[in-house]
Amino acid sequence: MNKTIFVPQGYCAKITPNCEIDYDIGGLYTDNFTTSNIVALIGRAEIALIYIDYPTLAFDKNRLKAIIKGIKGLEEVVIISNENKTVIKKQLVEFIGSFVKRAKILVKEVEKEYIGVYLSFEKQNNNLHPNIKKISTEDKVSLDLIHHPQEHRLLAVQKIGQVIGIYGKAINRNFPQRNLFIFKTYGWEPISKEGLEIDISNEHTANEMNEFKKGASYFEIINSLIRVIENTPVGSTILEGSRGGIADGIARYMEDYLNNFKYASIFKRNIEYFINNYNHRNNLPLKSDKEFINSVKQLVSQEEDIFEEIKLIYDKYMLTASTSRFKDNFSKVYEVFADHYEERKKVDIIRKQCLERQRESIRLSEEIIKIIESPEAKSLIDLNLTWEAIKVCTYSHLLSSSILANQYYNCSILYDRIGMHDIAEIYYNISIEIREKYSKSNLTADIYKNKEYTQRV
Repeated sequence: MNKTIFVPQGYCAKITPNCEIDYDIGGLYTDNFTTSNIVALIGRAEIALIYIDYPTLAFDKNRLKAIIKGIKGLEEVVIISNENKTVIKKQLVEFIGSFVKRAKILVKEVEKEYIGVYLSFEKQNNNLHPNIKKISTEDKVSLDLIHHPQEHRLLAVQKIGQVIGIYGKAINRNFPQRNLFIFKTYGWEPISKEGLEIDISNEHTANEMNEFKKGASYFEIINSLIRVIENTPVGSTILEGSRGGIADGIARYMEDYLNNFKYASIFKRNIEYFINNYNHRNNLPLKSDKEFINSVKQLVSQEEDIFEEIKLIYDKYMLTASTSRFKDNFSKVYEVFADHYEERKKVDIIRKQCLERQRESIRLSEEIIKIIESPEAKSLIDLNLTWEAIKVCTYSHLLSSSILANQYYNCSILYDRIGMHDIAEIYYNISIEIREKYSKSNLTADIYKNKEYTQRV
């Protein structure tokens, strides 16, 4: 099955038809663009997908313009939004229309029952666009998604940046020109510091971040976000919805950022905070409530992940306990925190899968080097091994990692050994291009050297 690149909020990915041939990467996908817009760029030789939220449109217009104008043979620009969401769309249509003159500009809406869009070179019978498929929750399961190795952090920073730092950037006219690409040509682009950390170099943003403390509960973070929004002149116009609704959509990402994405401890802290700070008022807890509260307090004192244990006693409590005000309120917050836990666990699984692929790429690299060093190298060469090594590296490593350049270089030697000199030269040139553009490492130190080969090429 072909892999699909996931494009996170505020970023862009670009592929060519060769990506499917060389890396088994067949398309681009993104989702959850509630009030944001997606732009699909369709060219004869390239396609790209951009997730444009408010900060991206406000502060990265020059980069967006360069990306759109840089698509080779651009034929169509498709601007996609959810039904009846027009806050960004009107500005986006006007902005793109100001410089795209030859390509066709289309504006499309996705119905509420769909969560995402998939872009590929393959033409499909679809009422959105021949190259673009609307994706439901059920459809997403069938996509074999690959993710940027730093996705969890860059997404948190991008989400938080919809509120934090907006005012500071606006009044200081300080708009860092970050790299919007996460994937293009040969692999995952390295993300700049601005994409991985909240910039507190200006006083206003530093004061905003001082509102938030590591170890704060979800409820405390919500209140801090509301205060920031209320005290920011442009705060109420950043996103659609009430201040509380905006804060609720960002709070979980602030929790992640402050607590190093430790999903088990975040869940435990929030449950404990609710139990310890719940105001029963005049509605005294029932006996079943007290028993449940005591059981929860015993569990949250433990060091390990307690999600499954909490779930067991919660399910029993909901089935057997009498109706009460506490039961109703706890069930509401539990469902929120359980959803957050499950989402964070999925992110952690993705992160671990990436680490496993990185370990596999190192193993394959070592295997290739052993073949190169063997006096019987020609008889040992397996071209499937070289393809697999390149693909696994592409899925899991940043282009700034020396490993990817090494892999191309070593594979070029193998192809040269069996007389496939044209392919060997292509791989050799790619290895040099990656190193010169992305890697600060020394080629002679990091890449297995074959002097006779490099001199001849």
